[in-house]
Amino acid sequence: MSVDRSLQLSARQFLPFTVCQSFVEVFDNAFQRPFFAIGLFITDSTLAGPCKPRTSASEEVTATSVATSETTTTVLETSTDVVSETATTVTTSATTTAVDINLTTSETETSTAIDFTTVADTTTIAETSAVAETTTTAPGPIATYSLRASGSPIDGATPQGSGQQGNSIIFNPNFSGVVPRTYAIEPSTGRLQDTDTGRYVCAYYGSSRTPSVPAMVANCRDGDDKRYNFMTCKAVNGLLSCTASRGFCVTDDETDEVTCITTPGVNDQFYYRYSPNGGDYWYVGSASDIPAGYTPINVAATKL
Repeated sequence: MSVDRSLQLSARQFLPFTVCQSFVEVFDNAFQRPFFAIGLFITDSTLAGPCKPRTSASEEVTATSVATSETTTTVLETSTDVVSETATTVTTSATTTAVDINLTTSETETSTAIDFTTVADTTTIAETSAVAETTTTAPGPIATYSLRASGSPIDGATPQGSGQQGNSIIFNPNFSGVVPRTYAIEPSTGRLQDTDTGRYVCAYYGSSRTPSVPAMVANCRDGDDKRYNFMTCKAVNGLLSCTASRGFCVTDDETDEVTCITTPGVNDQFYYRYSPNGGDYWYVGSASDIPAGYTPINVAATKL
């Protein structure tokens, strides 16, 4: 307690009551915590200067220098006798803490600003990239068609079938178990495809004994069957136009082995042929080689 009192007296000697009363009151309160007061007074002893009465520029500078010198001497002497080591430690610790806090705050604010900018840029790029990719890769709808014979004795007849693999497609069937079919043209391959079953439509050469005999239009069989060949189709001016390889198949009478041969040229003309056992069967053959017993037809394609 003797240290507290002596420091208070030293402070009052250099601070006039009329000017610095509030400042001394602050010191009175601060000296209730001796270690803090000693550290504060050592660090900021020059604050005593502005509290002296203002006379002239030279006097003010001189008074400030003297007050600072005397105050520093008094406090250091007192601190040396009683708590020199403790005061020095407190002052150093307080100064170090203040510097650390300032540096930490500055670095944190800078880092936060940089992170925010980076996140904003990344989000913008990601959203733009996602929109561009969706627009580019979005597939268009596959057109489906209703087919019918056109410009022949069977004009208006629709192709019918069971949708099962290997089965023929017939106009005007005279048996049950078949229904009108609708078809789509696969964009990537041009293949004609049953919209209900997804099965492709092929040219069947199993009943063709020579290249001039048209191939029957039928549902393709699963797997590799050399008697069936895909047709490539497109819709042009409201008509279905298809092509298939030209060929024929022969069967060995002794072994029943089937051999199919592809020949030059293409089958590009639709035909029909009537059979009492089924109806008007659908065929595809050569437009330049019309065989006997087959009637050329057009097939109209109406987009659904």
